Amino acid sequence: MQRDGELVVHWNGRAHDPATAAAELLLQATGRRPKEPLFAFAAYLMHLHARSERLVVVIDDLDSISPRLAQWLRGMLDSSDGTLRALASAADDAAAERGTKRLGLALVRPLRQAPVVEPRRGWLGVATVALGAAVILAALLATLA
Repeated sequence: MQRDGELVVHWNGRAHDPATAAAELLLQATGRRPKEPLFAFAAYLMHLHARSERLVVVIDDLDSISPRLAQWLRGMLDSSDGTLRALASAADDAAAERGTKRLGLALVRPLRQAPVVEPRRGWLGVATVALGAAVILAALLATLA
C-alpha cells in the first residue's frame, strides 16, 4: 500500500535467514524476487532514501522473529537513516517484551490499563483489543523515530 511517500508492507517475520527476509520484503514492496536479496534490499532502501520515501514494515507477530533476523532487521533500521520503519504486534505482554528485547527497543506501556471487556459484548471487545494494539504499535514507532 503506497501513501504519501510511504510504502507499507506486511510481513509475518518467520523467515529462516536475512536473505529470505529481504527477498520476502522486496517481493511485497516491488513485486519482484531478486537473485541477490540482501544487496537488492540495501539498494532499494538507498533508492527510497534518495526520493525521501520510506518503507514501513508491519510485522504480524513480533515474537516470531528469530534473534538472527532481529539482529539483521535492527541493523537495517539503524543504517537506513529513517527510510526503513517497522510496526509490530504481539500476542501478549510477554511476547511484546521478548520481541522488543531482541530488536533492542524499549517497550513503552500506557499509564492506565485498557478496561477488560467480556467476550459476550462482541464488537466492543474487538475495539478494545484493537485500541490496545494501536497504543503498543504507536509506542514502538515512537522508539524507532
